[in-house]
Amino acid sequence: MGSSLTLYEYNAVIRSVYDGDTCRADIDCGFGIWTSNESLRLLGIDAPELGKPGGKEARDYLRTLLPIGANVIIRTVRDETEKYGRLLATITATGIDGAAYNVNQQMISDGHAVPYFGGKR
Repeated sequence: MGSSLTLYEYNAVIRSVYDGDTCRADIDCGFGIWTSNESLRLLGIDAPELGKPGGKEARDYLRTLLPIGANVIIRTVRDETEKYGRLLATITATGIDGAAYNVNQQMISDGHAVPYFGGKR
């Protein structure tokens, strides 16, 4: 049998955006159980840090994609966290046209992040 990823999907509400690849959300774990203010690292992307060129712009752009109070869907891989304890997540949001889109990919497509899959940046 081949190796496969275990994906978990949750409804969530955005609480804040820290930088271009980190946000916080309240997560609906099901059965009336919520985790509050959980730190999420957007999986597969790397945005400039706040003190670096483009950092504030990346953060501000992510804030337009994930405004406070936005209802989103997050997908995590095996509910694993990275070295800073953040859940690694792909976030799906709904645009003003009602269509769902991948926030992680949007950050890359619009030039505010680059693909990142571990290792040195």
